Amino acid sequence: MRQAKNPVHAGIWLDVDGGGVLHCVREIGVVFQDVPSLNLCGWFLHSYYRVKEDDTPL
Repeated sequence: MRQAKNPVHAGIWLDVDGGGVLHCVREIGVVFQDVPSLNLCGWFLHSYYRVKEDDTPL
């Protein structure tokens, strides 16, 4: 995630309650925010990685 031009923060996208990012905020702790809430706090999603499905049997 980013607040200016460059990405400086990481979070984990969770597809629950409509989707949102789980991340840590200094002096607050761990928070779960949807995209509009992130944007109101000055955070913007810059890029993301997706887990590749593995068809290998266990």
